[in-house]
Amino acid sequence: RRRPPQFYLGPAYSGSNSHYHGPAWNGLAHGRKLWYLSPPEDAYYSSKRPYDALRDGEDYMTGSRHCLQHAGDVLFVPRLWGHAVLNSATCIGCAQEYDMRNIDVKS
Repeated sequence: RRRPPQFYLGPAYSGSNSHYHGPAWNGLAHGRKLWYLSPPEDAYYSSKRPYDALRDGEDYMTGSRHCLQHAGDVLFVPRLWGHAVLNSATCIGCAQEYDMRNIDVKS
C-alpha cells in the first residue's frame, strides 16, 4: 500500500539523520543529495545529522555505501535499508514510502 507522497524543500547542508523504514523512492527535481546507504543488518537510527557529524570530524555511517543524486534522478531505497542524506545544494523533490505491514514477505 502506498502512503501519500512527501514533497520537500531543504537548504544546502540540511538532510536527514540515519534511519530506516519500508521501501521508498525519492525523486529529485532540483539540487544534489549525498546519500549514505547501509544494508538492513547495519541499519540504525541516529539523532545526529550528517552535516554535524562531518563537521565534527566523525566518520558518519562507517562502512556505508555512498552515492550522489542529481536533479532528474530517482533513487529507490529497499525495505529496511538504513539511509541518511546530506543536501549538498538546495533541494526540491518528492518521495513516497510503501506500507509493508500487511504484506507477507519471506526472507
